[in-house]
Amino acid sequence: MKKYLLLTILSISVLIANSQSLNFGIEFMQRNNKLSGTQSYLSDANYNNAYFHVMDRTNDTLGVNFNRFKVSNNFELPLYLRYKFKKRFTVDINFSTSKYNITLDGTSNYNERFFTTSGYYLTQDEFVQGGYGDSTQYTSYLTTNKNNEESEVEYIEKFKLTTLGTNISYSFSPHKLIRPYVFAGLGYRSKSKQYSYDEIDVRSKWLLNKQYLSDGVVKFAKNSYQFRFGGGVETYRFRAGFSWDYNFNGEYTILNDSKKNVYQKTGKTPYENLSSFSFFISADLLTKNLSAKKQLNTNTDVLSIDKLELKKNRHQFGIRMQKVGASKVNDYDYAKKPLTFVNANYAFQGENYTKDSVTSRAYIQSISFRGISLVDFSPKFEGFYKLTFFKKFEWESSLGWQRLTVDMKTRESDESYIYTSQNYSNGDYYETYTPDYNKCRVFSGAYRSQYGIINIDQAINYTIIEDDFIKLKASAGLSFNYFSKELIGRTTDKNSNSLDLSRTIDDVYISNSELTTEKSENTYVTTDDINVDFKPLYEYYYEYASNTEVYETESDYNTKLNANNKFSVWKSKYSTNDYITTFRFGLDAEIDRFSFGINYEKSLGKGDGLIIKDFSRLNFSISYILYRK
Repeated sequence: MKKYLLLTILSISVLIANSQSLNFGIEFMQRNNKLSGTQSYLSDANYNNAYFHVMDRTNDTLGVNFNRFKVSNNFELPLYLRYKFKKRFTVDINFSTSKYNITLDGTSNYNERFFTTSGYYLTQDEFVQGGYGDSTQYTSYLTTNKNNEESEVEYIEKFKLTTLGTNISYSFSPHKLIRPYVFAGLGYRSKSKQYSYDEIDVRSKWLLNKQYLSDGVVKFAKNSYQFRFGGGVETYRFRAGFSWDYNFNGEYTILNDSKKNVYQKTGKTPYENLSSFSFFISADLLTKNLSAKKQLNTNTDVLSIDKLELKKNRHQFGIRMQKVGASKVNDYDYAKKPLTFVNANYAFQGENYTKDSVTSRAYIQSISFRGISLVDFSPKFEGFYKLTFFKKFEWESSLGWQRLTVDMKTRESDESYIYTSQNYSNGDYYETYTPDYNKCRVFSGAYRSQYGIINIDQAINYTIIEDDFIKLKASAGLSFNYFSKELIGRTTDKNSNSLDLSRTIDDVYISNSELTTEKSENTYVTTDDINVDFKPLYEYYYEYASNTEVYETESDYNTKLNANNKFSVWKSKYSTNDYITTFRFGLDAEIDRFSFGINYEKSLGKGDGLIIKDFSRLNFSISYILYRK
């Protein structure tokens, strides 16, 4: 044990002896990404090897495959700490976050058994005996039907990756003004737990329940690794270059068992690797010369300097950018107890509204909240003022702004039924609800809301460590966050705020007001666990007083249809607020005019009553003192 300890001390001593400087800086990186996969086309031979299968409304199995893979390019701002040796080597540690959008395109279709035995198409015997042609023409008939049933598939996944990596570089011609260099490195990448959006569109006329389709796609790995290799040139405190980056597949979330109407047989990911060709420019913001000799000061010198600095820097004005590294936003436990909004409208067809015959069409939309799936804090920009007192203490006041985007995961339905009732003279009575399949869909979606947040912070800072290079400060304070809810209208993401019912939720949410039948006719809210899986929704929404009612008017008819005790006018049972108070504490490293900080922030008190109950987050910041006196 002593030998290992001695070896470690000697290694560190050699490292320090050969060190030249420690640099902190920022990099501007443009990634040109490429997503690669194996193109796979559905046929009877490989039908069982489709990426996943789904059961349609006729209980037939539809296979889904992907054959086109796309990923968006992205821009990153990595921060790095670079350790430069006296020789030609440098080692740096870097940290960055970036957003990725992946799009997979493909096709879906059935196997040949569907076309020959399902009853929707003619068998070969029926085709020949019916005089439509011979066996050769039947083959052509099957091919035409297969082409007609083939439908396009599009899958979109959006996520955020946080990368922590290290690079080792080697410089050529170290004594020249412009020096070429090469580098290689490894990085660990973590997929954000609360920045996710996925949407799949399978355009098959037989597929109505689409809410679990995205579960069939193997998602991007939660944890993965990146290898980098590149080069460039450096001069003074600047570097410019390029790199080839390859992302190793980590573990993937695989759907091993059947879930609802979606299941996998292979558990394979559609894409095999993610790579990028990147261009970057970096700049050292701060440099610490580790080989310079430290000048010793006497106690009298230190006392004089302290008094001078206290007087000189009593007032400071500056700007700060703060970025959320990790966050957790909680809703009102909708994953366990969903909240469902329902809108039902009716239109009469025919002229007789009496007990003898009624024909009408019902349009029903529902949005069921199932828990927060996406949280995106934009960088916060703020200005601050600091007042120094008692040498080591500071009072800090700041004003800032940022934007927050939240997706509430939803199960949604947009359905149309034709209702018919008939009384016969012999006393017989019947009523039917017939779904209009061309106008029905059940799917997973998102209710997206945005907030403009104005922050007023008050904090106390205390200097823990102070030397000629750095000051380390502890801070604690309160932040008053005013939330301005913003209507964002139709989004570019499919199935986000896509139903008209979303506008009604907007109205209630923005105004924090009660939902009433006067405000939004035929819209209701229930906490019943309605599993929106195309179980006919009229089972939940219609109750009739008697089979022999006479409906004198259309208004009277609607009134009786709405007499359902499960639904009522609604106002959130939770107190609502337009602001949230937060408490934060953290550390700041101040180097000359720059300051680099990390803090933890936790909300206090009430939430907004519908979406956000409380939140916590880990923040990273960089600030610059513009003026001090």
